[in-house]
Amino acid sequence: MSDLHLTEGTHPSSNEHNPSFELARFVDELSTQLGNTGSGIRLVLLGDTLDLTRLDARVPRVGAVAASIQRLESIADAHAEVFEALGRFVSVGGDLDVVIGNHDLDLAHPAVQERFIGRLGVPSLGPSHTSVTFHRWFLYHRGVVYAEHGHRFHDINVVPVPSGRDVPGVHTAADVPLAAYLESYRTAVRARGSGWMLAKDLGKLTASLIGRTARQGSNRMARTSRRDGSRLQDAADPGLDVDALIAIDALSAHLGAKTAIRVGRTILGPPLRLVLPYGAVAGLLGLVLRHTSLVRPMVALATGAALTTLVRKRRRLWPPPRSTGYALEAAQHLRRALGSAGFAVPFYVLGHTHVPTLQGLAGPGRPATYLNTGSWTATDRGGRGYPFVRMTQIETTDPDAELLWWVPRKPGDHPAGSPGARRTPI
Repeated sequence: MSDLHLTEGTHPSSNEHNPSFELARFVDELSTQLGNTGSGIRLVLLGDTLDLTRLDARVPRVGAVAASIQRLESIADAHAEVFEALGRFVSVGGDLDVVIGNHDLDLAHPAVQERFIGRLGVPSLGPSHTSVTFHRWFLYHRGVVYAEHGHRFHDINVVPVPSGRDVPGVHTAADVPLAAYLESYRTAVRARGSGWMLAKDLGKLTASLIGRTARQGSNRMARTSRRDGSRLQDAADPGLDVDALIAIDALSAHLGAKTAIRVGRTILGPPLRLVLPYGAVAGLLGLVLRHTSLVRPMVALATGAALTTLVRKRRRLWPPPRSTGYALEAAQHLRRALGSAGFAVPFYVLGHTHVPTLQGLAGPGRPATYLNTGSWTATDRGGRGYPFVRMTQIETTDPDAELLWWVPRKPGDHPAGSPGARRTPI
């Protein structure tokens, strides 16, 4: 599962359908199954488990690790039921894998990892401590699955693979993704304050957006040569050689002309659409009244109305874009890259898009499937519940993967030990 986005504040609802409580129930259900069957269960949190990372180029890096740990403590306090359930799962023999996403890049830092494990209540020297594994890049199980969060394939969210010694948002501001600037832009637009300060802040952010797009358009991020492939080996799961790592690293999205155009539309499109009618009226009045003394007052009135409307409605502008096609394309590229290197797997799992997906991948060779884990920030719009991917591997059969939904129910609605989940209609 992925994109839980646990924040420093609690979720707005406090009933049975609160995502945090449902997540705790889900994890406790896994613990119950583990106790009943005694078979191995591995829970993979595929990125953006926590809204932990503060990616802002204007924030100084001094004391950033301590600040990250403090935010982690606040998140764990706000969602104590989740951390306690994860701790129980690990304590009864479950394996917990934490893959890092763009919202929890701080988890690449060893000190933050240690505190995360500490909040699970797992003894630092006990056997359960080794059952928690952090993956700074991806999770790879030979012959079964390749899984990563997916932000590397999204041009406005791509950052280099964190090394643990140079974590974006913790050690350096140089790798802050473009999405952080866009979010700051939207925040400034919606903020209250004088028009002059708003214009000044927006001007700075716009300049940063344009400059960063231009710089990254000419210098593709995260492209690594064979000479410094050790950086990738340090961040990667074992099982892939340097050539395979370089091949999949080269699939990272980059900022180019298409991104610049889309960013320009994001910034200028909504306000232009909002004031265009007033501009048309001002132009028409100027044309009709060009030989009279009313032309200036009327044009000024239309212009003033346009600016007033823009200021009043600015908080409703710039809804976050929702584009998911890059994830499916990335899965196709991953299949080709790993297949060419001799490391093909039947399942490629991503998150990040918040859109649960199960789709076959076209191409030669053995069949392969792309799955997306969706998000647990809210129940599925179709009323199916919270999405997750269940993978099953038995020694005598091929691995299998299903896209399922955890159905929110009251504790008395089903007996203890029943899965409370249902298959997606495919």
